[in-house]
Amino acid sequence: MAPTAKHAFLLNGLGWGGIPHHAVQADLDAGRLIGLAIEDIHSGELALPM
Repeated sequence: MAPTAKHAFLLNGLGWGGIPHHAVQADLDAGRLIGLAIEDIHSGELALPM
């Protein structure tokens, strides 16, 4: 999967952002990115209704 512009920005240290886990799994595993904990939202509990 080719990285999106947002993914490239995150890899180059330009801030933080929400991006689908599957799109960054290899970067998380390799230590290029780290996951951030959001206060009062536990892993898997964030729902964004449409």
